[in-house]
Amino acid sequence: MAVAAPPITHPAPAPAPVHVEQAEAAPRWSGWEWLATVDHKKIGVLYLLTGFGFFLLGGFEALLIRTQLIKPLNTFLPPDIFNQMFTMHATTMIFLAIMPINVGLGNFIVPLMVGAADMAYPWAARPTPAGSPTRR
Repeated sequence: MAVAAPPITHPAPAPAPVHVEQAEAAPRWSGWEWLATVDHKKIGVLYLLTGFGFFLLGGFEALLIRTQLIKPLNTFLPPDIFNQMFTMHATTMIFLAIMPINVGLGNFIVPLMVGAADMAYPWAARPTPAGSPTRR
């Protein structure tokens, strides 16, 4: 019994090459876009990240203080540096960590709560110089 050979098929033609102008480029992250933004969510995130960074710095200062206080008459930090570190820890945590975190939460959440389409005077709330250009 003879077996018939399958018909010869030719491969499909290759698709036309896509030119760079036709392809959609993925959006790129731009640091300047974040620093010069007027979007309340991005401004809130910037405040939260800054506050978190200073929270870590204040935690490191607390570790130095606690290391000095592990045992009596410890010489890890000299007395004047210990006093300075104590003051710096309080200042860092209150003014550079807690306050920016509160402002960041306010900038992020309050416009969403009141149903505002945009933030009023966003350039006054962003942590960049007021003279920097903005994109809308």
